[in-house]
Amino acid sequence: MCRVRKLAKSKLVSLPKLLRNEIVSNMSRQKQKKSKNLGDIFDEHVKYEFIDHDVEATMKTMVNEPIVHNVPVLTGGVGFDNVFNFYENQFVGKMPDDTKITRISRTVGKDQVVDELILSFTHDIEIKSMLPGIPPTGSMI
Repeated sequence: MCRVRKLAKSKLVSLPKLLRNEIVSNMSRQKQKKSKNLGDIFDEHVKYEFIDHDVEATMKTMVNEPIVHNVPVLTGGVGFDNVFNFYENQFVGKMPDDTKITRISRTVGKDQVVDELILSFTHDIEIKSMLPGIPPTGSMI
């Protein structure tokens, strides 16, 4: 089995151990909250990414050693530090201001959420995580 992955090209920044421990501790507490289903947690995750632009809050909704793969362009990260750096440097807060997410369908299982989403925006800034090397076109995507 061959696994292809491309980590963020930005300079890897090691998180201060105290910050990492605090986030992982909060992530563990999040897992203990039985009242929320995975769909609710994922909704919070998306809110932190696209509305609040809060990397630390986004990370708290994830497992201790997350894997993020943006499959079409092979961006993302494996492990806490790499995912944090991808979110911080290339994704969270790096989307056009008019970005809109429309959910088409959702399936929630015991340990996974599958959302079919339409992401739309005006391509008025460079979006390295999604359209690497393509300068802004001004087009609605």
